[in-house]
Amino acid sequence: MVERQHSNPIPTLEIGSENGNHKRRRRHPTSQQARVYFQDLLGEDLGAESQENKIPEGWMSIGTINSSGISHEIQKSPRWIKKNIPGAMRKMIKDKARDGIPIEYQEPLTITQTVKSGKKFTYYSPALIQSLKELADQVQTVTEGWMAIGTEKTGIAREVNKSYGWVKKQIPKAIHQIKEELRAKGISEDQQDPLFAECAGRTGVTIYYSPRVIEQIRNISEAETEKRGQKAKIRQS
Repeated sequence: MVERQHSNPIPTLEIGSENGNHKRRRRHPTSQQARVYFQDLLGEDLGAESQENKIPEGWMSIGTINSSGISHEIQKSPRWIKKNIPGAMRKMIKDKARDGIPIEYQEPLTITQTVKSGKKFTYYSPALIQSLKELADQVQTVTEGWMAIGTEKTGIAREVNKSYGWVKKQIPKAIHQIKEELRAKGISEDQQDPLFAECAGRTGVTIYYSPRVIEQIRNISEAETEKRGQKAKIRQS
């Protein structure tokens, strides 16, 4: 099989060795070099950086939930989108790297445009928007039995008869305890069921916790009550 010769090969750097011989070693190409290389390799146009005042079709800014942008497209608050963009980008980059596409060869996920006033706007790729939509669909419906922290009248706080502040303080401890118990049983973290989920409404993002977390918080509350009772008996004796 004849190896295809590329008009734009991956750039290399000549370096000297101790015996005076030279070796060829790869160095990281720039994003533009990577784009040209893969365009030649695949025989297709991968697209170019956006020109000033011209954003590629399908790319969007965060926008607002009632009028435009990603927020309106997937009906999630701007706050939810800003919070989930980094995680969605990391997942996409890792998935492509796992498929054998190094980071430096991957298509950009964002474009920054500077307008005449000097203000910068960031636009996100259709692939990233789709990833956010899939994430939004996963947490759109709250599963029965899952609860938010709530107050003394609602949610977990009401369930365990504690204040919002007390429950919020105990949640990281409860999640850590559950994960440690599962690890002790040989269940790795990527095999564990989710313990919380985010759901965005028009007023912002609400975090809901699984029945397992709620049960663990209840156990912490009962242990705390029992400990106080034992101290009271000791004082009385």
